[in-house]
Amino acid sequence: MSLTGSAFAAGAALVLAIVVGRGLGTAGTGLFFQAVALFTVLAGILKLGTNSGLLRSLARSRALDSRTSETRVLWWATWPVLVVSVVVSVLLGALADPVARVLAGGGRVEDLADIIRLGAPFVAVAAVLGVLHTGVRMMRGVAAFTVLQNILVPVGRVAGVGLVVGLGWGVVHAFGAWLALLPLWLLVTLGVLVAPVRADLRARRAPTENGETFRSFWRFSGGRALGAAVEVSLEWADVIIVAALRPAHEVGIYAVATRAVRPGQIVDRALRIVVSPVIAHQLSLDDRESAAVLHTHATRALVLLSWPFYVSLIVMGPSVLQLFGPDFADGYPVLVVLSATFLVATVGGMLQSILLMGGRSSWQVYEKSAVLCASVVLNLLLVPRWGIMGAAAAFAVVVTLDTLAAATIVQRAIGVELRPLQVLPAGGLPIAVFGGGGLLALAVWGPEPAALLPFLAICLPVYGLSLWLLRRRLGIETLMGRGAHGASGGSSQPPAPGRGDTGPSHLRSE
Repeated sequence: MSLTGSAFAAGAALVLAIVVGRGLGTAGTGLFFQAVALFTVLAGILKLGTNSGLLRSLARSRALDSRTSETRVLWWATWPVLVVSVVVSVLLGALADPVARVLAGGGRVEDLADIIRLGAPFVAVAAVLGVLHTGVRMMRGVAAFTVLQNILVPVGRVAGVGLVVGLGWGVVHAFGAWLALLPLWLLVTLGVLVAPVRADLRARRAPTENGETFRSFWRFSGGRALGAAVEVSLEWADVIIVAALRPAHEVGIYAVATRAVRPGQIVDRALRIVVSPVIAHQLSLDDRESAAVLHTHATRALVLLSWPFYVSLIVMGPSVLQLFGPDFADGYPVLVVLSATFLVATVGGMLQSILLMGGRSSWQVYEKSAVLCASVVLNLLLVPRWGIMGAAAAFAVVVTLDTLAAATIVQRAIGVELRPLQVLPAGGLPIAVFGGGGLLALAVWGPEPAALLPFLAICLPVYGLSLWLLRRRLGIETLMGRGAHGASGGSSQPPAPGRGDTGPSHLRSE
């Protein structure tokens, strides 16, 4: 269910990028995604680390049976985010013009200023909505969370932006349509939370000595707040710097290339929803062997399900980029670098989840801060010289450094053994099927968008059959049968899925 919802959201984001690219051109697309980057960075920072804080607090409370009220913890997370985000929204609206002059790179300052003023009130709405979505997945389960975050929000954005672009309106109106339905989704989310909050309040649980407190919650979330700010800034720093230093059409090409790569991360997000709370449970009980086995199973699944996408982008990139418009084909070298980088990073698995669920939020802050500094320095050095290829090169170096640093902390400080040699052989199958199939498709049909249909029609069934025939050798049966419960590597048993007394255990981590 998580994978399906994540795939739907990624597909909707890809459709949105195609609509924007074809409707607004490279320059308009660059300004649109610059606005999206600014909005996403601010909203992510203003959640103050509460997403991971809520997940860890509830998972830990359930593992230790502390009987902490879920509603009380959710309230502890929500009201500081609301206060801080409202203040920031007011300041952002007031300072729209000077901020635009700094970030517009000498062009289209007025349009960017209008966009900033338009988006300022919605920053607070998005920040609070992010906290409440975490509450939904804690108290109502993955189905409600998937519908709210991965279906309703993306569909609303595609429909709104598509309507505006179809009417021939400009980038400011398109960004307004991207924001417009957030207040509605906030109200819907509050409605979804009414029943579980009422049930939790009626339970009147008396917390035990090891229960969560406001101070202990924010001790973790406070460190995570800085880590989350650094993390979201790291994710979008290259786009913001490229937007400030390069012409608008280059910004559009680079933004589309980065959007084209993102659907490959849907498997990682889906696995985190299931795996992170189980790892938190295991680490709370000091069962590191079970955590290592579960992480190895999940990482192998990540390679088997995400490498086909990245390999396809490397081979069929020109065909993919032409879907956004003929001018975007110039981004193919960037797309190759980004895809190859994610191939390498995927082998590390869900390292950040282990860091957070192991309670090392401060360690993650130090690691991410160092990597962010490297990203800013490299982009400032390389983008003026090499343009968007400089940004792609900086991205490759930064992601590799991030993966190596996180892997070192997970293995040496937390004590969860990483086993990449048990994962790497699985990558041979997607390379053979999709790499070979892509070369064949290019030879027969050429680098045209129409070549994607026969390419997928041939490769997907062949790959599915190969996975079935090699299911034992690849460990797929183990993953499906036992890996998701973390039971194959130790004696600890995570909480069973379902509402029960403690709520669903299949929660998503940041």
